[in-house]
Amino acid sequence: MTPFNAEDFPREYIPLRVQPDYEFTILKNGPFNITARGTYTAYIQYDNRQSTFSNTKSLIFKWAKTERNTLEPRTRQAIEELMLRRFSWQEWKYICRESGVRVPWPYWRNVDRDILVMEDLGPVVALWDILSPGAAEWALFFYQLHDPGIELGPTRSDGTHHLERLVRERDRNLAIDYLFGIKVKPILEPLTQLVGNAQELYERVLNEFFLPAPLPCVSHGDCHPGNILLPDWSVLAEDSPDDPLIGIVDWELSQAAGRGVDGDIAQLLAALVCQREYLETLYESVGQDSEQASKATGLQKAISCCDSFINGIVTRYAFLSSDAYGPLLKAKLVRTTAIILGREIINVAYGTEWDLEGYAVTLDELRIRLVKIAADYLRNAGKTDEDASWRFSNAPPCIISTLFCLQLS
Repeated sequence: MTPFNAEDFPREYIPLRVQPDYEFTILKNGPFNITARGTYTAYIQYDNRQSTFSNTKSLIFKWAKTERNTLEPRTRQAIEELMLRRFSWQEWKYICRESGVRVPWPYWRNVDRDILVMEDLGPVVALWDILSPGAAEWALFFYQLHDPGIELGPTRSDGTHHLERLVRERDRNLAIDYLFGIKVKPILEPLTQLVGNAQELYERVLNEFFLPAPLPCVSHGDCHPGNILLPDWSVLAEDSPDDPLIGIVDWELSQAAGRGVDGDIAQLLAALVCQREYLETLYESVGQDSEQASKATGLQKAISCCDSFINGIVTRYAFLSSDAYGPLLKAKLVRTTAIILGREIINVAYGTEWDLEGYAVTLDELRIRLVKIAADYLRNAGKTDEDASWRFSNAPPCIISTLFCLQLS
């Protein structure tokens, strides 16, 4: 993490006179947002300070980069704020309480300057930094969030009833201008270069993209390991053992009628599958070289940890949802989940900066490996829902067959 420079963050837009008391540190500088932690350097009381967070030691400041106006930063931040406020509703409190997962409370939003001030979840790091077998809690949180029967709530005085309208406003251009351009269109080239019947597989992805969700539900919409926070083990001992251990952040692409198992879950599993195959590729490149024994041991441990997290998510989510789908709906979800999983594996393969220095493996070799795995999911998705269910039921156990409790037919 690096200290903020004046050019990096619009300090003059921070609410009222808060900025003289805070020292800012960049947590994430992405293409659409800059996220920073603001920590008190002095406890100076100002009469005009925002009372809602006047005694808070540290806060998270999220600034939407207004030059990336294709995603309408003001709308995105409004959606994130309203979605996060829902977790304080009486009807939603059980989701965090029972799963032990936290989401940050949105204290204040500067509408004119596109800055959202949120609760600091504390000493946490992204899932990419520490893969852990805490997957059961994570799976429970998202299973409850994805429940189609979740209470969406009546009109509320805090403005949360505007969420659906804002989502529709955001999505009018989002699907075409953003998601299609980065999620669907780019996968045709690697499929064509590396896989037979590429056009047929691409058309499956294309057709699925424009279909409505088979089981509309509340969804996070941007479910990748960078948005899942785990405790920083170096300071965990200082915290209360009763504190929840997982946090979920960045809700600006969330929806009240989005995709659950075939959206959030498929997207996260795609990232984890790619990470696991990346580690396996590095391990294979080390081989039996005695001089690299310690490196091989470390990779084996990392692979085991990754396997543990993947298996924890899949088996826990499968257990919770085993009676949630009828036969026809399950068949449809099997196919759409397989298609999105395949699509996202290709996107992760080409959208990640893989560190291969010091290993006898090339970037092309790794990407070929990942694209072939993705193509297998797309191929097994078949031409119909029934075809997909039959293929995954009769194939060796994999993520899809385990996730939907498919049995040999």
